[in-house]
Formats: sequence, C-alpha cells, structure tokens
Amino acid sequence: MLAKAEEPPKEIGRKVESPKGTFFLEELDAPTKNELGERIDDKEVWIVSAKDPATREPLPDFHENEGIDVLQGAAISPDENWIFVSQHHGSGRNSTYLLHRKDGLKFEDVFKTGDARERFDDPAWKFFCKNEGVPFAKVDKNDDGPMQVTLLEWSEDSGRLLIDLHGGLTGRDDLRSDDKKPGVSLWLAYYNTKTSKFELTDKLRKWNKGARKRWMASEAQSAGFLPPSAETIGHEGADAPAAERLKKYQTELAAMVERRKAQLEGAERAEFEKKESEWHDKLEDDAAKIKDPAKQLGMRARSTWYHLIDVRDDSDYWLPVYEEAKSEEQKQSRP
Repeated sequence: MLAKAEEPPKEIGRKVESPKGTFFLEELDAPTKNELGERIDDKEVWIVSAKDPATREPLPDFHENEGIDVLQGAAISPDENWIFVSQHHGSGRNSTYLLHRKDGLKFEDVFKTGDARERFDDPAWKFFCKNEGVPFAKVDKNDDGPMQVTLLEWSEDSGRLLIDLHGGLTGRDDLRSDDKKPGVSLWLAYYNTKTSKFELTDKLRKWNKGARKRWMASEAQSAGFLPPSAETIGHEGADAPAAERLKKYQTELAAMVERRKAQLEGAERAEFEKKESEWHDKLEDDAAKIKDPAKQLGMRARSTWYHLIDVRDDSDYWLPVYEEAKSEEQKQSRP
C-alpha cells in the first residue's frame, strides 16, 4: 500500500530581504469579510527580524486607507534605515510613502503630521512645480492626488533617494493622458535623507531640460535614454560612461539572480529562471532593432538597470512565504 503523498506547503504570502539581511519585509494573506459578510482577500505587512522571526512590527499605517491594500514594491536603503513603499489601494489608486527607522524594527512615516498620513507623491510633485514654475493644479491627478513617482536608486551612502516623476500637466483628473500635451517624463529629483528636503544637483538640472520632449517620445526612443545614477553626498559629478555602467549593472544583476535562485526551490525556482530567460531574450530582440551603437548601448544599460531594480524591489519578484509545517498531532486535531 502506497504511503499518502505529503501535502505541498501552502503559500501564504511573500517577503523581501533587507540589504544586510537583518530583517524581512513580509506581506501575508489576511482574509476578512466586508460589510455584507463576503470574504475578501486582505493583506497585512510586517517588518520581521531575520534572527528571530517571532520578533516583528507591523508596517506603519499600511491600512490607513479604506478598502484592500497591496504592496507593489519596497526599496530598502543600503543602511537599512529607510524604506520607500509603493502601495496599491484599488483600481487606479496607487501611492508611495517614505518610512524611517525609529527604533529596532519600528519605522515611521516621514511626512506624517499628528495622525494625518501624507503620501510621498504630493511633496515630490510640489517640488517639481516650484522648480518648473508650474501651478500644482496643472498636475494631472485623481481624488488621491498625483502619481507616477518611481524610485530609481538609493545612493551608496543612503543619503539620497533618486526619484523619477512622469505625468501630464493638463490639469485633468485622468492619469492616463500620455497622449495629451503638455507633460514630463523622467524628470528626476533627490530626497536628501540628511536634510529631509528635496533637491537638485547640476547633473539633474541638465538632465531635466529634456523632460518635456521625453513625454511625447515613443517607447522605442525612450529606451535609449539612460538616466543619471544617484550621487553620494559630497561626491557629486558626471556619471561613469554607459559601457562601464552596463558592466556594473550586469555584475550586480548576475549576483542577485544567483542569490535569488539559491533561495527558491522547485516550481518557484523554475518560474524565476523562466522569467529571467524571457527578459534576456526580449533584451536581445529589442537591442537588435537599434542600429546606432551608442543608442543600443544606452538601451542595454537602461534595461539592465531597470530590471535590476525590479528583481530587487518589485513584489512580483519577492520570495514566497509558506505556512508552517504542522505536526502529526496538529494534523489530526484539524476539524
């Protein structure tokens, strides 16, 4: 008589490891019921000690908004004292928040005043408006406010957060107005964690002069735009050549992919390897369409950099969390 097959572990969430490996950010399934008594698939998010998973703190204000909340991604600074959170609240409703370590695993919202939580998106776009002479009312937004603030990179000293602003300037409440003028794409700025202020450097000011032209550029044209990398405080200046940056990103991506594969098993590892192969094949296909060597190099560096960001920060690439294995006694007592 054949022994009963072991039940495969049940996946109950996902997690991402901090740069130094001291904690995880963990999103778990938390089923609940709505006012009608219908089951809804809610989530809860915890900051969890890697040494002692029983030691954990809730991600602050995760359920500040009504409805279902889901993490789209989280970028943890190299010194592990800052977390840039991308959150989805429902159809057409997304936002970003910046958290700072208060003590141990406790973090707090940087822009929170009293009990009121403020999104990172609003002050970021207001900084844009101040520098570009654009009324805030002209920034396309919905009831929650403007969106499309994307993290590109933490500086190596954790002193600067490099962000990308993309959006229309038509004053409409339609955030999907890429075909309407005017607008900006890849308008870059820093949030300085030492001064707690947004700022520009000469490198970013020069780059931002082309933001309005990039708004109407085709996807193929945009692929060749390699944005500046983050400058550490006190070491501002020009970027390394594109070829040097590409080599750096390829090395970092290869190390990250190998680490991720070592953390995955079975079907999850196979799926991750498949996604990596598909990304690489698409990169080669897209690069073959660009005949200009300089533009092709820029496209390869940009694509590799952006994919590195996705693998590191996007929740689609996080590690699975499984339900703890039950003992035979627990299995038998199950109703």
